[in-house]
Amino acid sequence: MITTTIKPLAIQLMALTFTCLLSTSITHAQTNKLNAYDIEVNKRQSTDLHEVALQMKAFRANQKKMVIFRPNNEENREFNQQTQELVALSKNALSSNVDELNQQYSQIENWFDNRSTLTGRKEESLLFHTVSVQIFLLQKQGKNSEIVDLIMARYGTLDLVPKGLKHRTAVALSQLHQTETASEMLQQLDSGDRQTPLGVTLVRADTYSKLGDYETALNLIDQRLASNGPQEAIRLLTLKYQVLNSAGYANRAEQIKQTLKVEFRVEHLAHSNPYQNPLSLHWAPVLDYI
Repeated sequence: MITTTIKPLAIQLMALTFTCLLSTSITHAQTNKLNAYDIEVNKRQSTDLHEVALQMKAFRANQKKMVIFRPNNEENREFNQQTQELVALSKNALSSNVDELNQQYSQIENWFDNRSTLTGRKEESLLFHTVSVQIFLLQKQGKNSEIVDLIMARYGTLDLVPKGLKHRTAVALSQLHQTETASEMLQQLDSGDRQTPLGVTLVRADTYSKLGDYETALNLIDQRLASNGPQEAIRLLTLKYQVLNSAGYANRAEQIKQTLKVEFRVEHLAHSNPYQNPLSLHWAPVLDYI
């Protein structure tokens, strides 16, 4: 169970990452149809991500809301008022209509740029919550380049990105094939134990695999396997199977496949391939209030 009293907000957000794997295969004869394939995949991604968003909202409905407001007093009046305005602007964030999502994004952008600027931590907090919602809207459409542009526009440099946004920024960078930069960001979040959200370990291992550093990827997976339960083991072993295939270790990959089939009753696995992209969606605290 995720609560606001046990884990810092940054850890809560990383733990709320829902990742799906969209697997397809393209033969050499199909490479001349890549543009059509990209369009098809983008449509499928949008559909899948919308479904994931609804599942996340249903899950959050039974959890304690993450804290976005400050104590109700005169000192916090302006901050709470602006936060409430952001909630109102985000009310249709779960829409499946792309035009509506884009309209919301623009409205939030215009509102943020034209409101009264707060001071100190209050301004930092409102910026964080605003960017979190905007990233959610962009992720639902698979707009990774726009996510990185947003982060750079608001923070100027990746070094200044707050911890709660590093994971989603790294995922976007990884999908844009900026794997070394993504790996550096993820390394800052991985403490090497179960306190690290599983999604961080998975994306780190996948990133090292894309860099061709299969040994490091496999070591990360094996270290995490030593301390995880059955459901996490399935995700870790599935990624290990794909990394082994990418590294050319077909026999070892087949052993993992048999383990998944016999011990976890997983029948169908996809080989890792250059066109396989993880679909990731990160929750925004403001969305607990819509």
